Amino acid sequence: MKKILLITGIIFSLAACNSMLEEEVFDQVTTNNFFHKERDVKTAVNGVYDGIQDLGLWQHMSILGDGLPGALGHYWNRPFVTLTFEDNNNYVWNPWMLFYNTIGRANIVLEALGESSLDEALKNRYEGEVRFVRAYSYFNLVRMYGHIPLVTKAPESLDDVVLPDTTQANETLNSEFFVQRDRNDVYDFIIEDLKAAEEFLPESYNESQVGRATKGAAAGLLAKVYLTLAGKYYDYSNGTLAEGDAAYYAKALEQCEKVKAMGYSLEENFADVFSPENEIENSEMIFAIKYIESAVAGVEGEGNQMNARFGVRNGSITPYAWKQRFANDMFYDDFVAANGADDPRVETTFLTRFIDGEGDTVKVGDMSTFVHPHVKKFLSDLVEGPNDQPTAQSATDYGTDYPILRYADVLLMHSEILNEMGSDPNNETIFGINQVRERVGKAPVELPVSKEELRDIIFDERKWELAYEGQYYFDCKRYGNLLEEIAKSPERKVEPNVRHYILPIPYNAMQANPTLVQNAGW
Repeated sequence: MKKILLITGIIFSLAACNSMLEEEVFDQVTTNNFFHKERDVKTAVNGVYDGIQDLGLWQHMSILGDGLPGALGHYWNRPFVTLTFEDNNNYVWNPWMLFYNTIGRANIVLEALGESSLDEALKNRYEGEVRFVRAYSYFNLVRMYGHIPLVTKAPESLDDVVLPDTTQANETLNSEFFVQRDRNDVYDFIIEDLKAAEEFLPESYNESQVGRATKGAAAGLLAKVYLTLAGKYYDYSNGTLAEGDAAYYAKALEQCEKVKAMGYSLEENFADVFSPENEIENSEMIFAIKYIESAVAGVEGEGNQMNARFGVRNGSITPYAWKQRFANDMFYDDFVAANGADDPRVETTFLTRFIDGEGDTVKVGDMSTFVHPHVKKFLSDLVEGPNDQPTAQSATDYGTDYPILRYADVLLMHSEILNEMGSDPNNETIFGINQVRERVGKAPVELPVSKEELRDIIFDERKWELAYEGQYYFDCKRYGNLLEEIAKSPERKVEPNVRHYILPIPYNAMQANPTLVQNAGW
């Protein structure tokens, strides 16, 4: 039996093809008549950004990035933080579906842009934005699932996404919508997209367009791609941990240097990095997924669920919160022990007490829904004290952005790269990490320090600085210490296994396309 492939998500909802119509239609929006005005093109490009803004996507990536290695606990979807998940878990399936959804949108817009009569410079800029989002989507997919289909175009007809009956001798499977590609092929495509994005994108925008992808975002993400290729990775064909290609360190260093020359800087106060009130003037945020509270945007549906998912249920400080996520006690204790309670990142990252509507102080353990520290980093519009009222209208109406790449990350990558490339760390090697530590009043790394010691110091600094920003799991994969980090978690119910370096190909994807080969170990 032939099957319709699900990989393209809602790919047909953004385009119509005249060849698929029986008669010519003059009053319908199609890719042939929509992409000739800047307003229309901008609307379509915004639809691509909307793919990664999906409320389900960031929260699934959060559970993967911080829940799997053990920093984040979760009341509802226990299998992911206890390591009991399998290929049929929603947190395995949803990122696959949603990122391919975004890629489908991007492919449609890119093809239509090629035929657009829009000014060439403007077309190039929009192409750069779309290719950046597509590269970001593929980067996450290949890091999570390994060998995946590499879909680079929109389907021309339904036949393109109907699986052939491969039981018949005359049927062959060669469509890019079905065939899994080696991780190196996917990375080559990502690199090509990001190089184009870096070429086409501006370094900055006017105030009304802040949040769109920039040259710095493309250069910085490409640095992370190269660094990932240089680090360790899971070989999905035999189930072992493999060494990356050290030649990519030099390429990663070049990209970091580009970003450093673009004028980014660390915010003086760590808390300001995440403040919605500082979005326009933020000198550190290179790229973030944007959200706007409806009271600010003037329209509903542009906010996020971060307060609902990270807040205290039944706590007056976060009135719409669900009983959902919390910081694991082990991670909180390690954070404070390593950095000291005076480190401003502790107060910004964790919620351990608040003033309720009666003016009383509520501490961890005082409520049945507040028995662990909570993640405060992304909470906004907090109701603090008896006279405060939220401006948010619902659980999905908060304005904090979710960071994807910030300058502190680039500085730490810079130190990591130089350390891996050299033999004995020098002042240049420790410059980036010491800038990050200096911002929070932490003692600098001093020379002499061995390469091995500095490697561990940089890893830990990334763990503290970028906590709950979805980086922890991918850092563990690159460093090759995932099993050791998972073993610290009190939440796990299964002993960590090398297979946890990768996710299984989702059950739903394999049902739709039975030719997909499962990752070794799953």
